[in-house]
Amino acid sequence: MDILGVGAREDSYTDLLAAACSALPAVANHVAEAVAAQPSDHWQARTRAGVSHDYAGARRRSIPDLVLWSERPPQLILVENKLFSAEGWQQTERYGEAVEAVAKRFSLESERYAKHFAYLTLEGERAAAPRWTAVDWDTITQGISDTLQADPAAGSDTLRMLLSQLCERITWRSELTVPPNVTLCDWLNTADWSPIVNRGLRAQRAFDGLFEKSEFECWPGTVNQPGEANIPILLWSQKTWASAQEIPSNLPDDPAVGHQSFSVAFKLMLKADGPRLELQHEPRPYLRRAALNDSPRLRAGIVERRQAFLDVLHGKLTDGGDWCRPRRLVWVNAAEYVGPAGDGLSSQTTIGELQAEIRRAVRQLTPVVDAAISDVARRFPPTDNAQ
Repeated sequence: MDILGVGAREDSYTDLLAAACSALPAVANHVAEAVAAQPSDHWQARTRAGVSHDYAGARRRSIPDLVLWSERPPQLILVENKLFSAEGWQQTERYGEAVEAVAKRFSLESERYAKHFAYLTLEGERAAAPRWTAVDWDTITQGISDTLQADPAAGSDTLRMLLSQLCERITWRSELTVPPNVTLCDWLNTADWSPIVNRGLRAQRAFDGLFEKSEFECWPGTVNQPGEANIPILLWSQKTWASAQEIPSNLPDDPAVGHQSFSVAFKLMLKADGPRLELQHEPRPYLRRAALNDSPRLRAGIVERRQAFLDVLHGKLTDGGDWCRPRRLVWVNAAEYVGPAGDGLSSQTTIGELQAEIRRAVRQLTPVVDAAISDVARRFPPTDNAQ
């Protein structure tokens, strides 16, 4: 039974961690250890401590999920909890700049306090702002479990019960394994008692370790399409498949910048009607076509490089092969896997068989992608104004 009963609300998990840090200093010390802060027996905790402060030339409102502080020794920790959401635009950079205002809100002499920042996620992802330390929930719940085992009477009965289930929930998620003989359809559509296990996580688990890290880097995520939201995706790419040059945020209207900004990756998209394996070519960072309306020459440069890549790539694809031109040529699609039977991947295939087919398909096209990237690089050598 789910006695936590918090559903998919991040705030509920944050509130429980705050209650644990307030009642059990040992739990707060585990958080402190994760960000290289000092242990203390006198922690205070507040959630959603909103402050107004100056940022990027404007007055902004920032609301860190959790603030921990101790007087002996004087130190302050901001904790941003990301369970079901991603980081907002400039969120951790802005929250980091808000730390002085947070200290002032709680009447703390800011200059006396050592300041630390914990970016708390299920997988230990890094925040965009470098001052934040990546902390995963497994580390925190291991500390909670150690605390409860060391002192079974610590805290109230209700707090111990809730914390025990929190630990059980995180452990169950971490140990989730995929039976190789189950079909992808059955695996993705299994009903889970905890919202921290969803289709996205199940998709990630199904294809963990499909390639060695030395061969491909992997990024899980989700996309939305008309009629279907939160579609799990996995991207596989190599370091040489992305330009060192990124398009600056001011979008300079210069075709040379577009020529030097690209990223190529295999994309596995797990839609409700079945999985799709594609190769995509996009600007770096990804920009919608509409975002370039005010920079037509930049967009022309992006399109020109992309078309050069497609010309080489498609020229190397064979009729009746496993890979073909995309049937729907959109802003990023470059090629589509259709397989020996011409109908692509099937969700009724076992995960073990699907893994083998994807591995074979990706490795089959990889030398073609390498050749296309090399050919296009010779056509668009770096220029001074694009560096």
